[in-house]
Amino acid sequence: MRIGHWSARRILLIWTAVLIYMVGYVLIALTESSVAREQALSLSWLDSLPPDSALTPTQRAGKDSALEILRGYAQDSATQTSINRLTHGLVHAFDGAGRQLFLRLAAFLGPSLVALALTAGWQLSRRRIASEAGA
Repeated sequence: MRIGHWSARRILLIWTAVLIYMVGYVLIALTESSVAREQALSLSWLDSLPPDSALTPTQRAGKDSALEILRGYAQDSATQTSINRLTHGLVHAFDGAGRQLFLRLAAFLGPSLVALALTAGWQLSRRRIASEAGA
């Protein structure tokens, strides 16, 4: 069966399926982001760390050096201008997160673009069939 012979009901069903897919995708994305946010804000991992008195001198030195690295990073971030931070962020945005964003947008918008192409092809084919029948 050619696309021009499809009923409007079939095209409507395609768009309904796309809408259901998009709503489901958004709900899953919201659920994933809320779970990730809860895990990031959870400080239960701090309870599993041994107290300072239980650490060996090497572990204490490592902990202190890690704190010094974090303190230096915070000071460097504070002294950078906002434009430097913005350009640094834009340069590194497409390393991993930008690619992931592109793939997520493609997964979200892909079905609607396919449905749009099918609808446009259906309309053009129906017009051609109507003009051939009228001529």
